[in-house]
Amino acid sequence: MEIKVCELVPSAATRTRGGEAIEALKDRIRGQELTDLVIDFSGFRIMPGSFVDEVTYKSQQIQQETGIRVTYRIDNDVTLMKLARSAGLRGLKLSYLWQNSNEPADVEPIALREPEWDAQREEIMTP
Repeated sequence: MEIKVCELVPSAATRTRGGEAIEALKDRIRGQELTDLVIDFSGFRIMPGSFVDEVTYKSQQIQQETGIRVTYRIDNDVTLMKLARSAGLRGLKLSYLWQNSNEPADVEPIALREPEWDAQREEIMTP
C-alpha cells in the first residue's frame, strides 16, 4: 500500500502536523493486512525537517509494533537529507524510493554533532 502524506494533512508546516499525519495514517491502515507500506512525501512545497522527523520516527514505531515494512518515497535530494538527519538523530534504519522507482535504497544517516544540532536534538527528544 502506498499513501501520500499530503492526503493525510493539509500542510507539513510543523511537528504537530507530522503527528496528525501519523494518526490519519493509522486510521487508514487499521484493519488491513499489510506487509509493506510506502509513505510518499511528495506533494508539499514546504516540509520542515521536524515534520519529516515526526513522521519517520512514529512510522518506525508502527513498523516495530506491527511488522509492516515502511519505506519512504521521495522526489528530491532535500527530503533525502531530512531523512538522513532524522536517521542520524534517532539511530533509525530507513529505506527510501525515488519518485519513479521501485528499487529501495538505504538512507545513509548523517551524524549530527554540531552545536545547533545538539539544540535541535534536545528539542526533538523532549516530550
